[in-house]
Amino acid sequence: MKKLSNSIPALSPDNLDIGDKYMVSRHRRNILEGLGVQRRDLPTIASEQVLMLKAFKAEKPELYCKLFDLYVRGIQPDMNPELKDDDIEDLKKEAISEIIATRDMAVVQQRDEINRIIERANVAFNEKINEKAKTVSDGLEKISEKIIEQAIKKVQKIEHVIKVADLDPISTDAVLPPEFDKIVSLAANRVNIFLTGPSGCGKTHISAELAKVLGLPFHGQSCSAGMSESIFSGWLLPIGDSGKFQYVESPLVRAYENGGVFLFDEIDAADGNTMLFLNQALANNKFFLPQRFDNPVVERHKDFIAIAAANTFGNGADSMYNSRNALDAASMDRFRMGVVELNYSDKVESALVDKAILVLGQKIRKIISERRLRKIMSTRFMLDASKMKKAGWKMFDIFDSYSKDWSVEEKRLLSEVFNACREYDLNDNETEKTIKDVSEIDDEVIEINKPVDVDNLWWKK
Repeated sequence: MKKLSNSIPALSPDNLDIGDKYMVSRHRRNILEGLGVQRRDLPTIASEQVLMLKAFKAEKPELYCKLFDLYVRGIQPDMNPELKDDDIEDLKKEAISEIIATRDMAVVQQRDEINRIIERANVAFNEKINEKAKTVSDGLEKISEKIIEQAIKKVQKIEHVIKVADLDPISTDAVLPPEFDKIVSLAANRVNIFLTGPSGCGKTHISAELAKVLGLPFHGQSCSAGMSESIFSGWLLPIGDSGKFQYVESPLVRAYENGGVFLFDEIDAADGNTMLFLNQALANNKFFLPQRFDNPVVERHKDFIAIAAANTFGNGADSMYNSRNALDAASMDRFRMGVVELNYSDKVESALVDKAILVLGQKIRKIISERRLRKIMSTRFMLDASKMKKAGWKMFDIFDSYSKDWSVEEKRLLSEVFNACREYDLNDNETEKTIKDVSEIDDEVIEINKPVDVDNLWWKK
């Protein structure tokens, strides 16, 4: 055996040790081709290639290690390894089956984890109620009427009831924007829905909540310009007898035939021509998949609901979202009745965001709007900021992190806001007063042409 390099260690007998941390795409492809997998049959997703490699390692460890030595470690064997055709096909079938089983298992594990989180949240919620009730009963005479009202609000369970035509009312404990009732109405009538709004306003969360209140599975796909039609149509893979190609359905086909909410996320980032594939499926009650030989007609389930989420109205790029593509008019017509414009919801933010973070965030949002800056202050950021404030971060540090990409001129617009933020951090025992001071900052003092004292700027202190 001729050694060319020995900088990478040999593989252990453990079936899970496939050496993937030393591999790039070229290594995985060469090993799989060396095992007899045709290039056209190779999975395109790295995680699926790894699963296929694990299957081969488990069945043919000696051969796999030789190929690893050859292509990754650079050790030339005395003879080329060979596999019988039957062995190759069996391994292909097992690898593809493991990929599919792993996907299904991940869905089950996610559902179980969500159920565990909900159960823990319910226990914590009940404990909090009991704790608050005991505090009130032990010292009711010492607590002011205002503090009692605030304590009740903290433990009050919010219930959102949606009424749709003649259907039974639908209720949820989630905090949702006013537009949610309209979205439920569109979904109940199986009208394709197009959610448009700024980044971080809750479009994906609303779609998931819709599936939850309707009791339907939730599926989704983030769209991009490089996305192929097979993401939606499914795949032909050599998993049949003697390497016969068989059809493997996509999440879209599964939801379309069996029912569920499917989110086309960031649809305005997709190639408009690729989206044309969906036109027949969204406009009619069926579409055709020639690659599914035994049953090429895909029938639409009565409980299939299509939602598209975008930052634009599908007309192409604008100054804020400059990488967005224009969607074909025929594609947009499939969603025309279901267009719902979303924005940052005061109701949602007031219920979920820390009060001080909310006051400061909305103040910055107002500055962005008045000065027409190409910046956003999203609900998503304020929720993340609330988490970090609860974790012990100072307000100054939170919003300093937020404004890292602002120019000197832009940061000067925030000087008064950050001075109030600094004061808040120094007055932990005067929370209400400091928040009031922040909310009452006079916008007129933030002048665009005011001279800049560079040595005394807040971010340089």
